[in-house]
Amino acid sequence: MSAQSLKNDFVLSVHSGKVLSKAEFFPLEQDQIDNAAAQKLQTSPAGIRITLKKSDLLMKPVSSLRGVLVVGGAAYLVEAPVNAAKAVK
Repeated sequence: MSAQSLKNDFVLSVHSGKVLSKAEFFPLEQDQIDNAAAQKLQTSPAGIRITLKKSDLLMKPVSSLRGVLVVGGAAYLVEAPVNAAKAVK
């Protein structure tokens, strides 16, 4: 599991080794993501990517996203290191 920090979003990548059709992330830390914003899902053969809108209250870079990931009726306590997006030249 990993996360990427973009300008307005975090992209959480879940590597399950199989296709996941549904997942939802609930953060443990306040003011990291906009909880009311829709979480956009993109499936792949190896898992799923969840786009999370950054909170307007986020004031500093985040080194990891910690929270509860709900997949297929099961809940998992997760921590994903956050990597900053690289600038495209």
